[in-house]
Amino acid sequence: PEAGHAFWDALDALKALPTVPDARESVGDKVFYREEDGRLTPEALVKPAKLMEDMFVRTVAAGALSIHGSLSRFKALSFSEAQALIDTVARDYGVAMGGKGGTSPSSPTTVVPGPDPGSGTDHGWRDH
Repeated sequence: PEAGHAFWDALDALKALPTVPDARESVGDKVFYREEDGRLTPEALVKPAKLMEDMFVRTVAAGALSIHGSLSRFKALSFSEAQALIDTVARDYGVAMGGKGGTSPSSPTTVVPGPDPGSGTDHGWRDH
C-alpha cells in the first residue's frame, strides 16, 4: 500500500470507527478467509484485490454502524426534549401543542401560525 494515497488515507480514517467482524480465521498456525458460503479459503489463495475489497466493505459497514448509533441517540434525545417542551408549554401556559401527526392523545390542540390581527400577515401564533 502507498502511504499518502487518498484510498489508504480514507481507509485509515474509517478504521477508527466501530469494527465489523473480520473474515479471517486462524486454524492452528494457518490463516483462512471465510467465504460467503461458509467455506474456509487459505489466505495465500485469496487475491489481493479481494482482500482490499473485503477490507473496504468492512470499514464502510463500520462507518454505517457508527452513524446508525449516532442517529439513534440523536432521535431518542430529540423526542425526549420535544416531549419536555410540550409538557412545559402545557403546564406553564395551558397550551397543548401537537397535531394529527405524531402527537399523544393528551394533546388534542394544535398551535399553528396565525395572522397578525388586522394586518393580514402571518406574524403571530394562535391556538386551534
